Amino acid sequence: MNFRKIVNCLVLLFLASIPCMADEIQVGKFSIGELTGWKDEISKGKTDYSLIKEEGKTVLKAHSVNAASGLIKKVKLDMKAYPILAWSWKVDHTLKKEDATRKSGDDFAARIYVVLPRTFFWQTRAINYVWAAKLPKGNSVPSPYTAKAMIIAVESGDEKAGQWVSEERNYYNDYRKLFDEEPPKLGAVAIMTDTDDTRDEATAYFGDIFFESPKYKGRVSSLSLKAKYLSRDQLSQLYPLFFQFRLAILDSPQHLFLGIIGQVLSLVQDVRRLYSDSFYHVGKGVGKIVHYVFRLIPRFFGQTDNVLAGPFS
Repeated sequence: MNFRKIVNCLVLLFLASIPCMADEIQVGKFSIGELTGWKDEISKGKTDYSLIKEEGKTVLKAHSVNAASGLIKKVKLDMKAYPILAWSWKVDHTLKKEDATRKSGDDFAARIYVVLPRTFFWQTRAINYVWAAKLPKGNSVPSPYTAKAMIIAVESGDEKAGQWVSEERNYYNDYRKLFDEEPPKLGAVAIMTDTDDTRDEATAYFGDIFFESPKYKGRVSSLSLKAKYLSRDQLSQLYPLFFQFRLAILDSPQHLFLGIIGQVLSLVQDVRRLYSDSFYHVGKGVGKIVHYVFRLIPRFFGQTDNVLAGPFS
């Protein structure tokens, strides 16, 4: 392999090293008919969960008759990086016998949980976002079964029953307010429609579920899958920079050391101005490329000294 081909490969490797910075992580991909990773969590009886077409889109339907079971999915996530929980849901009606303060009334037409495990299972905490019948919207109470699970009424009553409603909660802030401590990493998310305590019947529908970065709030649709990457305009500005880097190496092999260092520093600054959020990750990619270049140099120039290991490696 000649020197020109090696440089071309390094440039392609550099392009591949730039990360796609997602503004959100989708954990509930119901709109594309996917339930991968979701497992049944049965308490008493079994709520029926099925993917159906609703207004031309695929959603998850939950139907419960005197039963309590949910679907849970393990999710390891840094709450500080993605503190916003976003979802959409709909209920046919709320449960008239609901009473969030009593075990005999601890049922809700729709729930979404975030579960935060700790070292020992009895230290696990949970926040339970519900569509309530009587608990006023915005109010919170501990679960009648355990104080380690808190219930927050995101919606209340039948005023919006039969309508799709989009929700967003900063569950990081909710956790700190409810438990008066810094939260651990997220461990799981769960959904449930339960009627076992009230011996009733309920039907709910769930759209896609997302965890969002606070820097990039909002989506085109609450049921759509969307993640932000480098735009075409940004890429079109970056490509010339990469190939300037390539030409500098090819045209001045006798000054390879100084050429690479100067071009890399210039390139990092240009990339930082274009896409500052990715600076650290792009820098790591640049550092690794430089590291590989200097490992290859002895093969072509007979040098054995490790001049530069890479500032970010």
